[in-house]
Amino acid sequence: MQAYLKVIYYLLLVAGFFLLLVRRKKLGRISVLFTLLYAFNIITQVIYDTPMSRHVNPFLLYHINQFISATIFHIYYYMLLTQPIFRKVIVAGYVLFSTYFVFHFILVPENIVTLDFTDFALEGLLVCIYVVFFLTELYKSNIIVILQKNPDVIISIGNLIFFSGCMFVMGFSNYLKNNNSELYSKVVYINYVLNILLYSLYFKAFLCNWKMKQS
Repeated sequence: MQAYLKVIYYLLLVAGFFLLLVRRKKLGRISVLFTLLYAFNIITQVIYDTPMSRHVNPFLLYHINQFISATIFHIYYYMLLTQPIFRKVIVAGYVLFSTYFVFHFILVPENIVTLDFTDFALEGLLVCIYVVFFLTELYKSNIIVILQKNPDVIISIGNLIFFSGCMFVMGFSNYLKNNNSELYSKVVYINYVLNILLYSLYFKAFLCNWKMKQS
């Protein structure tokens, strides 16, 4: 089951990457940012799942990729949002994330080569906040949302579901790991499903024409 889900995940990654390249002119800033996001994700996964992982610490790659991912999402939402207060929060959020990363991983090198999801949890919390900002801004605007033409909405919904879902599963799975190993082995599959859902929504978003209709 795990192998089957991983194959689907890989197919969505590769398909999404090539779709970004093909539709780069129609997607604008989304193409540039998400092409980088996909490229680093693919490189990290390939190294992690191949014999190359014996020569490179996979957790080191994971944390580097996590920092790159957080940087891309902060740039993406800073460019997406227009309210000055929201943009200031994003800048503060990136300073917070970067400071934590430096003090927790760079200044304590043993942390960056171990399994540690705190950077993912902090990134997820910040991204969920930015998604709420975006949806709030969209609600207060005079924009009629047409999902087929607004990839930002689809991407943001995917981010909200993925990050909030993963944080819940991670917290819940830690409890199950110590109290119910049988149920724990099943719950961890939810993360695979969330990844597949996220990249399916991204793929759908990349098919959009990125136009919004004013009311």
